[in-house]
Amino acid sequence: MEFRPAPAGGRVRPMLVLALSTSTPRGSVALVRDGEVLGRAVHSELRAHAERLFAGIDEVCARAGVLRRQIELVACDVGPGSFTGVRVAVAAAMGISISLDVPAVGVASVEAMAAAALAGAPVGARALAALDAQKDELFIGDYQLDPSGALREVTSIVAMTRSAAAPHLARAMQLGHLVVGAGTALAGVEASISTEAVTLPDAAFVAHLGVLRASAALRHGSLAPVYVRPPDITLSGPVAHRPTGPSV
Repeated sequence: MEFRPAPAGGRVRPMLVLALSTSTPRGSVALVRDGEVLGRAVHSELRAHAERLFAGIDEVCARAGVLRRQIELVACDVGPGSFTGVRVAVAAAMGISISLDVPAVGVASVEAMAAAALAGAPVGARALAALDAQKDELFIGDYQLDPSGALREVTSIVAMTRSAAAPHLARAMQLGHLVVGAGTALAGVEASISTEAVTLPDAAFVAHLGVLRASAALRHGSLAPVYVRPPDITLSGPVAHRPTGPSV
């Protein structure tokens, strides 16, 4: 299966992009140039992301007939999603960026889902993407398509209880917005679209969004994971006051 996002309204220099997504149980790797998916590998083993990711990279490069050194940009799904899963792709993207001396850029998981939902939609169309956040909550991102083909974040990504998410998503549908993602069913709402790329984040759309913001990509910088929720682990003893990052 191939996902080909709609081209942006403005001119974007064709780039060979390696994109990674491991924030959910489905991991994916895509190699994309000028909107065309040259190779894509998918697996559905949350606990095997670290093992499967680099095999997937080798697979898509071989399928496309390109060498790693030809990659010009690394785009990475930075969450929210599985705490461990997010860190796998972020660490891999930063390592590849440094080893190849190419920029890296982060894309939110729910933003990639919204981009898939809005591919080919008219300017101004809006999509809300929902993911399971565990603890009876959903992560929800709200995006609108702008004239350049990029997405504008309407509101910041939130963690919302399923009971609160149900009327929120239903209201969005009443207003004519698309509502997508695996989290919709958990809120008792039927998704507007249920294709693979809108149900969970897909690396092909991570690549598409990465190209649109390539000018802001980091070279040897640090990609910031998006966890949304604050820490939920309380430490005791001599490590109690060490700084800890948020988790899902």
